[in-house]
Amino acid sequence: MAVQYEELIRPVRQSLGDDETALRAVRATLETLAERIGKDEALHLVPALPPEVAPWLFTAGPAQRFDSAGFVSRVAHREDAPVEAAQRHAAVVMTALGQALDDETYRHLTARLPRTFAPLLPKGEFAGGVPADSFVRRVADRAGLDPAEAQRVAEVVLEILARRIGGEAEDLMTFLPVQLHPALRRGQETPDPDLAPEEFVVEVIRRTGFPQDRVIRYIRAVLSTVRDVVDDEEFFDVQVQLPGRYRELLREP
Repeated sequence: MAVQYEELIRPVRQSLGDDETALRAVRATLETLAERIGKDEALHLVPALPPEVAPWLFTAGPAQRFDSAGFVSRVAHREDAPVEAAQRHAAVVMTALGQALDDETYRHLTARLPRTFAPLLPKGEFAGGVPADSFVRRVADRAGLDPAEAQRVAEVVLEILARRIGGEAEDLMTFLPVQLHPALRRGQETPDPDLAPEEFVVEVIRRTGFPQDRVIRYIRAVLSTVRDVVDDEEFFDVQVQLPGRYRELLREP
């Protein structure tokens, strides 16, 4: 049985404030979702949605392999909105879908998405994630930085961390905000599994221009915030990738 229009749109409207914004978010998210899962899977979802929005799932081609950051970027482009707003809008729409669709249809949909889409999903095995502004605010509070500086430091530290831990960075993406995924991706492109903690610090200094004593505090602020937002098992897996000499960088700032 198809979801009723009001059943889908009401929670989006309540979260985003008005009909125009809600409809724009639903359309942008569904059109982007259709591109990501491809024609055949999108058509599978069409009968479950109200006729007022189902046409936005029609797409001509096969599934396109873009990541969660690419998904949000496309939603932002379609909405002509900032990336931060687009992530929130996409997550609100996916939450509304999760509430409105029956469990089987929702599982079928999310099974077509990689684990790194977890920050956009309201439920499921890998659903989760913390909003970007919350993550950055925690880093800023710990490090004594303003939000713009904290964002910059977080991206640099996470990129270098991804160089050191390699494929384990993929699992971190299931917990970290989508806006930070590109930094992790960049790090994965230039892996350095032998990177020593001293080299880690030097690289952050080179990239940020901050002095060593402050940089060590900033690295600790980012890694402590990562510890806050991932589960214990995942953070243990990250620590396994780091030798004992990294212990000083893993302390609270």
